Amino acid sequence: MRAEQKGIEFVYDIDKQLSLGITADEKRLRQVLINLLGNAIKFTDAGQVKFRVLLGEGSAPEGSVCLRFEITDTGVGMNPAQIEKICQPFEQVGDDTRKQAGTGLGLAISTQIIGMMGSQLSIESEANVGSTFSFEMILPEAKDWTVTTLDKNKGTIVGYEGDRRTVLVVDDRWENRSVLFNLLEPLG
Repeated sequence: MRAEQKGIEFVYDIDKQLSLGITADEKRLRQVLINLLGNAIKFTDAGQVKFRVLLGEGSAPEGSVCLRFEITDTGVGMNPAQIEKICQPFEQVGDDTRKQAGTGLGLAISTQIIGMMGSQLSIESEANVGSTFSFEMILPEAKDWTVTTLDKNKGTIVGYEGDRRTVLVVDDRWENRSVLFNLLEPLG
């Protein structure tokens, strides 16, 4: 939604060879990925942000898979000195207008979380060209996860019976309003 609001393209690319399910600390992995994607969008004014999930180059034991998470942008990029500082607590690089939108803790926290999950954040960047943030993780494959998460007695909601209703969605954040709008609009 943020990419759309800024008029930049968001590309999601997943390797077709990936397992259907993995076991991971969903909350922490999501926190890291949202932070990296949010930064990529924040520092990209034109072009695209690409989120890729690929098979990693590392070897994984039987029943596990090595995944590579990669976020690439066509944003402002960084020089080598900025790359050295960017993951330090309270450090922000770039122009002052972009610094005002954060505290400089996101990448420091994400780097620590990735480390606790047994990996390391890799950063490649070129000033005025863009950046790539990536990390690999070995994660256990989840077996039969579709069976436990799927209830065959439930159908897909496509509408409702009765008179047409109007719903007023009120929230102080456009992201929340947008999610509700996109969930409810197809139902009429």
